[in-house]
Formats: sequence, C-alpha cells, structure tokens
Amino acid sequence: MPGDEEDDPLLYGIVSDEDRDYITTKVKNIISKKAEIDEIISQISEGWKLPRIGKEELAILRLGVYEVKYDESIPEKVAINEAVELAKKYCDASASKFVNALLAKLVSGDKDKKESGADATAE
Repeated sequence: MPGDEEDDPLLYGIVSDEDRDYITTKVKNIISKKAEIDEIISQISEGWKLPRIGKEELAILRLGVYEVKYDESIPEKVAINEAVELAKKYCDASASKFVNALLAKLVSGDKDKKESGADATAE
C-alpha cells in the first residue's frame, strides 16, 4: 500500500523537532486559509465538487495551492513537483496527473492575471 514504506519518517516518528515545528506551522497556516484554498480548488477543478475529490488528493491539493498562492519561500515549480510526488506516493496512479493539471492551471491563471493587469496599467 502506498506510504507503507519502512523509510517513511511520518509513519515511524523519526521527525526532528525543527521539522515538526515546520510541519505544525504549515498545517496551521493552511487551516487558517482553508476556505480560500477550497474556493480556489473549486474554481480550477471545473466539474469536480470537493466531496468528489479523494481525501488524500484534496489534502495534497490544499498544500499545493497554499504553497503556490501564499508561501513566497517556495517556487511555484517546486510546489507543483512536490505535490505531484506526494500524489504518486500516497494516491492511485491517476492522482498525480490530476494534481499536476490543477496546480499548473492555477499557476498559468495567475500569470495570465498578472500579465493582463500589467498591460492595463501600462496604457
């Protein structure tokens, strides 16, 4: 089963205090923006209501959307790649493509908005 590897530190409690603090802070930040993040996921996942998305995929998407939209310390490409790798490890085979497509759509939509906003201010 995905995620059952013996080297998975989250399963075997081998997480440093520094990593535990990082994870705790990240989770709290995501929870504080959950409504906004879920709205973004609803917008980019046309035709997919949140309850239809698997719990693992939804958790990974929430993390990815948070990192793309709100965490400036993580480059967009890195956030997408890490989300895809998590989906490959913890979800079924098609989930990584689904996660990749939605996060790529989010990033390209953000770039389109920035470019059109820049054009509007340049006039």
